Amino acid sequence: MPAHADPPPLPRVVVYDGTFGFHHVSIEPGNAVLEGLAAGGAFELVTITSDPADFTPQLYQRADVFLWNSATGEIPLSAQQKIDYIDFHLCGGGYAGVHASTDANYEWPEYGELTGAWFQQHPHLGYCQGDFASPEPPCEGDGTNSFPQVFGGNATLLVEDQTHPATAPWHGSPSFRWADEYYLFRDRDGDPLSADPRGEQDVHVLIALEESTTIAPAAYPHHQPLAWTKTFRGAGRVFYTNLGHNTYTWQHPSFQEHLLGGLGWVAEVRPDRECVAEILDRDEVVAGDNCPLAANPGQEDRGGVGSASPDGIGDACQCGDVTGNGIVNGQDANAIKRHGLGLTPNPTFAVPGNCDVTGNGECNGQDANAVQRAALGAQPNPLFGQRCHNATGAPLS
Repeated sequence: MPAHADPPPLPRVVVYDGTFGFHHVSIEPGNAVLEGLAAGGAFELVTITSDPADFTPQLYQRADVFLWNSATGEIPLSAQQKIDYIDFHLCGGGYAGVHASTDANYEWPEYGELTGAWFQQHPHLGYCQGDFASPEPPCEGDGTNSFPQVFGGNATLLVEDQTHPATAPWHGSPSFRWADEYYLFRDRDGDPLSADPRGEQDVHVLIALEESTTIAPAAYPHHQPLAWTKTFRGAGRVFYTNLGHNTYTWQHPSFQEHLLGGLGWVAEVRPDRECVAEILDRDEVVAGDNCPLAANPGQEDRGGVGSASPDGIGDACQCGDVTGNGIVNGQDANAIKRHGLGLTPNPTFAVPGNCDVTGNGECNGQDANAVQRAALGAQPNPLFGQRCHNATGAPLS
């Protein structure tokens, strides 16, 4: 029988939902939907976070795609964090943006380049129910409530790509009706007179708006895109959908299929792991001897790597010093991380058995993170040194 190739591993997805501007009430229900889809085997959910401090090289090495769920405002990332995040996408890491992810980072030009557009305003609000919790968007203005007349209700969306997986719910139909909040965009250069992402970079339009069916037809460019794909400078893939303002949108099976289709397309290209590892290489901190840990009853002193003579430095230090250079620093964190990824480690990686500093039975990114934090003088993982003869990591007094 012919051999069948194993399917690729599930894409590893980080969901970011930090709001430093408007906070959409659909974020938390949307996150619950994403958790359910991941539990059903659609993808591996690495984490859901709203904390900018989580944008680290360590997280990038665990991720294939970042999904921004209506994150808004100027996300307070440091200059180095921004460089590292952009480099993740230049390494082939994917981006999926939902609704208000284009209402963010106006002072970060590369982010606007990544998404393909920035929010300008929302002439068509598209609310269908006062509580925003209808499981479906009928909302055709049939006289049963006033919302369609006041806020717009449904509009007609045009299916421009009839074969893309992100438009699978509507294949065979030239259009469909949907109630949501539809943005008017400005382009990534911030020119308020150029509001159409169509033609920008390599934007490929999936779904467009039939503006004549909105409550503000004159406000929109003709058939403005609402969902598209692109790449970031020819590297990582990008999918954006303007749908997702309303809770009922997230609850609707068609939207879920739309989102998973876009996410799956993005994840067809995975980041180059060697390239991503270099982000950590570049950011490593080569410090002095910052591990002066004295021998004490809870921390055996065996003289360090390859030595039987006590040297006054406890084995919590020596366990993290996997390169054997006498200090615990970023070189050790990098070597441990590369070992955990199955990559060729630093050639002086001396003691792989000693790199499980957190005692979880593996040598992986948790250990690299603990060693990196110790090297930076930050509070390491509380289990740091657990496998190093019950080391406590007490500093020299």
